Amino acid sequence: MPVPNRHFINLDGEFDLPIYRIFGLDRVEEILRDKKLVLVKPELWEDPFENFLAKVPVELTRSGGTCTVGDLFKDFFGQCWTQEQESDAMWRIYSPKKLGARLKTTPRRLIEAIYDPANQFRDNAYFIGKVQYFAEAQIATFFQDGEFTRQVAMGLGWGQAHALLIKRTEFEHEREVRLLFNDLRENTRGRATAPVFAFPIDPETLFDEITLDPRLELNAANAVRVRLKASGFRHNINRSNLYRLPAF
Repeated sequence: MPVPNRHFINLDGEFDLPIYRIFGLDRVEEILRDKKLVLVKPELWEDPFENFLAKVPVELTRSGGTCTVGDLFKDFFGQCWTQEQESDAMWRIYSPKKLGARLKTTPRRLIEAIYDPANQFRDNAYFIGKVQYFAEAQIATFFQDGEFTRQVAMGLGWGQAHALLIKRTEFEHEREVRLLFNDLRENTRGRATAPVFAFPIDPETLFDEITLDPRLELNAANAVRVRLKASGFRHNINRSNLYRLPAF
């Protein structure tokens, strides 16, 4: 069953364009070995402003109750990808020990990997979207006016997913794409309380390339390539040539 278009947010015409994510080599080997993709709660994302917003109190006008912004997203899990193919900054930030690898896929394949058509809550459970970047004042306005209450506090997963795709302009260079899952299972069925949620995947179908850190020594890169091939990954495994010396 194809994933309906409503589950793609801010991605008009970009469902099948490449997206990338840099993992530590140990995590890549774990993904290939265990065949699982792990999403984490938004409170674990790195932007401190997002974590600050999670603590902001919200008045629920219809019920008269109060909660925090974080409470409205407590059942969400996410994973951050990028449309930026490569940059020096990305390797240094996400592979600080020079032992990283970049996986390549597309938004459509990524959401299809976790989408379960048998999930009765599927319409409000699975999303993938491109982050929109706004000034801090614009973000504050959104969380203070009636639009927030209408779209998020009183809405279902789709409105909450939109709010999770808002970030400050200082991060615009990341060109981020976020995979989101809203765990709407009933408490009696064991709703997950852990900070992570793992989905079974087929790495061969989901990923079509692994690129090793450009700072990895050639001999070490060859050894890693052999190890990853031994795990059963049959697609291209290469080392980034970002720092290759030009030939004049």
